[in-house]
Amino acid sequence: MLRRLALACLVTAFAASAALAAPMTGKVLQVQKKQVRLVLTSKAADWVKKGAAVRFLGARGTIVSVAKDTLVVSTPNAAKTKPGETVTLDKPRAGVAGC
Repeated sequence: MLRRLALACLVTAFAASAALAAPMTGKVLQVQKKQVRLVLTSKAADWVKKGAAVRFLGARGTIVSVAKDTLVVSTPNAAKTKPGETVTLDKPRAGVAGC
């Protein structure tokens, strides 16, 4: 019983730390249709890779490409940005899996 409680606390702590990861900031370089090219002004998180989901301007997006500190993000809210604007990117919260 004590092992189960300890394991549950460990899993909860791990999930909370992953959910509370600091957001990244970037400067918009170019906007094309539903894609935004930006350069990161903060350190890239370890989860940033091609195909990863990202929360960008209040919508869920997808990282299309990664090159050093430059990202291309596909998002439905791309038209809301302008070149030179500073934006934040964050890892989306994990959804509930189906039953």
